[in-house]
Amino acid sequence: MVLPKVISLIFIPASASEAKRMWKESIKNDWKHKCAYCGSEHEITLDHIVPKAKGGTSHTTNIVACCRSCNASKAYEDWIIWYIQQPFFTEERREAIEKWMEKGLLNNNLVAYPPRKNVVY
Repeated sequence: MVLPKVISLIFIPASASEAKRMWKESIKNDWKHKCAYCGSEHEITLDHIVPKAKGGTSHTTNIVACCRSCNASKAYEDWIIWYIQQPFFTEERREAIEKWMEKGLLNNNLVAYPPRKNVVY
């Protein structure tokens, strides 16, 4: 029997919560655990670029790694209007965010996590 030279291992999450944790971590990894807006590595969370309150989705391409400070400051504002007013604004990061968002237009196989529905028994 001939064995392949490369074996791919696929990790299957044990639960939906583990899958969601891995999904969140993958976004932070893609942004190198730095805030997409200011570049900080301190208290990294996730931010909806277009807030859900303004029709944004939970698709991967609408969520970026974001420091707690930028997340609180941006709140529900339009991201680009808020961002260009910040002292840490750079064209490089603006372009990176827009490129991230464009991936959603090119790929229909995106992961989205719908709002959790609590079931009453």
